Amino acid sequence: MLKSLKNLSLYFEPVSSKNTTFISLVEERLANDEAAVAFIRYANTGGARDLFVLYSKDEFHRVLKNLTAQTSLTIFFESSFSIRGKANASILQQASDLLDTDGNEDEGLYVIELQSEDLSETERFAFLESREAFQKWFQENTEMDVLIGTLNYWQSNNKDVITVYEPDEDGVLRLGAY
Repeated sequence: MLKSLKNLSLYFEPVSSKNTTFISLVEERLANDEAAVAFIRYANTGGARDLFVLYSKDEFHRVLKNLTAQTSLTIFFESSFSIRGKANASILQQASDLLDTDGNEDEGLYVIELQSEDLSETERFAFLESREAFQKWFQENTEMDVLIGTLNYWQSNNKDVITVYEPDEDGVLRLGAY
């Protein structure tokens, strides 16, 4: 019972990036060979952001170590993506169908290429907004492992998506403009 109460701490937002339940959860899922996408939004920088694919505890801790005060970090676990698999005709059709339901003219879909090699050299991201863009991307990138979906960082924390914030030096969470 204590464990379930402890996990409730992730649902009372804002959540600190120092939250041990958050850290343990990400480490556990990475240890179970589930990739995670780290979406970082930097406060008060005019919309600056970064994306990383995380495959290991070390990569996750490297991201945590480099966060500055007020930075927002959203972790999207593999399970949060609507489509997962090898880039092929079937996945292209699924992506086109998903674009019609989840994407709109303001929000396309992210295609995140997964690789088993070093994080810094292999990750690739594409934000695609049309069927034509998907067709072109798939022609150039067949048979790669991909995740496809939206990066809805504004949704409430849940089992597949968790947003945390880096506290100030005094340990207080002060959110910025993102």
